[in-house]
Amino acid sequence: MFRLILFAVSALLIAIATIVCYPLYRIIRKCDQKKGDWFALHFVQRGFAMFIWFCGVKVTYKGLENLPEDGDAVLFASNHRSLFDAILTYRAFKGLTGNLSKKELKSYPIIGWWIRSIYGVLLDRKDRRQGMECVLECIRLINSGISILAYPEGTRSHVEGELLMFHKGTFKIATKPGVRIVPVAVSGTGDIFDDHRPYIKARKAIVEFLPPVNTAGLSQDELNEIHNIVRDRIQECLNINTPEVM
Repeated sequence: MFRLILFAVSALLIAIATIVCYPLYRIIRKCDQKKGDWFALHFVQRGFAMFIWFCGVKVTYKGLENLPEDGDAVLFASNHRSLFDAILTYRAFKGLTGNLSKKELKSYPIIGWWIRSIYGVLLDRKDRRQGMECVLECIRLINSGISILAYPEGTRSHVEGELLMFHKGTFKIATKPGVRIVPVAVSGTGDIFDDHRPYIKARKAIVEFLPPVNTAGLSQDELNEIHNIVRDRIQECLNINTPEVM
């Protein structure tokens, strides 16, 4: 209960900061789009850092050398266990990074504002046509130099260290423009919150960025299997990291 109260306090502080910072972001972006984009990303990263600290999460980042610099757009393909996956992962990004998220987040005040400000693409998982439009929007962002974070499982896994099947369509975001895929393995986040809602527990977590997978120049057969290649790499990493956080 104590950590839940601290989480609520941090959410309140972010809400208060948003009253000042969101209008300021809109003014800055109107004058200089790139500066506005960086303002939004840094605000979100600092907000997530506050959540991590207040919740007592001890996160270890591995493979930071595999993060691209700003303007070198990639697809980050991550496993998905918890609400905290994005909170921990976004904290490490060096460049502008959008995300493929469920459309329901749009309706949340403050959260919806900042998701759109960092190039969130909101997906209706029940609408196949809209799903394709989201993929095309992600490709457009990648072509403009903005990376995308996506969760190819499509929903959260409920077993720590185990992956669901990956959806092939997610990987078109990388294969169509021929950019690299950076697999992301997140361990330990389920026990922070999702496994015992509504309570939050101070736990250890690991976020590991794996070496990029190049898509340019691959044969059609290789492209057809790219989702399984990335999934296998993430699973191998989870097999190593999960025991460290249990």
